[in-house]
Amino acid sequence: METPLMRMTTPNLQIKTLTVAETLTYWEIKEGALALYRVSPDAAGLDLYTLQMHRLNTRGICVIDTGIGVYIPSCYFGLIAPRSTLAIKGIQILGGIIDSSYQGEIKVILLNSRDQDILIHCLWYQL
Repeated sequence: METPLMRMTTPNLQIKTLTVAETLTYWEIKEGALALYRVSPDAAGLDLYTLQMHRLNTRGICVIDTGIGVYIPSCYFGLIAPRSTLAIKGIQILGGIIDSSYQGEIKVILLNSRDQDILIHCLWYQL
């Protein structure tokens, strides 16, 4: 599962596992990244966290770093989905599909459809 490219770009790579319904393997790409988290046993999604606060400008697009990578089995894909908090604030997630061949950092692309800046912090999206 670990590739030479992953080892070159992340010399201190430590692969960890998280047991949810099945085992999910993830790794910290940037120091200080927080692990995926399931808020309740019945929750369908795993919460993703930002590494730092971001300002999403009026009608602007922002790429948010999560600092983690996730192993997605062959023939499956990951989907970044918004929490309801995003919809209320007029924020949309662009893209969102992560192919099983992608081994890099999970990033979230946000679009602000409002006429005011918005601060992005903590967790507002799920995998």
